[in-house]
Amino acid sequence: MIGRSIALALERLDDAPHVISLDRGDDLRHSAGAELIVLAAPIPENVRILGSLAPHVPGDALITDTGSTKRTTVAAAETLPSRLRFIGGHPIAGAATGGAAAATADLFDGHPWILTPTTAARAEDVAALTALIQSLGAVPAVMDAEEH
Repeated sequence: MIGRSIALALERLDDAPHVISLDRGDDLRHSAGAELIVLAAPIPENVRILGSLAPHVPGDALITDTGSTKRTTVAAAETLPSRLRFIGGHPIAGAATGGAAAATADLFDGHPWILTPTTAARAEDVAALTALIQSLGAVPAVMDAEEH
């Protein structure tokens, strides 16, 4: 639901970016040209993807996730090459039912979205992701992963 809601919220923007959605089992090579990668799978799957992503993304990219806890995800992200910068994310929004069918473009409107930058994240990455999250209607807040 979260990943699909992000895509729907992006589609309502005037200058919507090109979005590619990958599901479990999809070939990670499809993310090769991405400037921003959003991991919206369950945390163990996000950790697995982080461990497999680097060979498939030859350029630099900003990576974020939508998981509710950060310790294991951030630990996996810290092993990425420096060209792949990670900022943890946790949109505090949801619905009574989950799954893509429950996704809505306004799911994040007025809701907090916690960002937990790693040491590899640049200030301009945090600013860009903060602006994107605001454009989705959410209210970003930055804190470290331990505090989260």
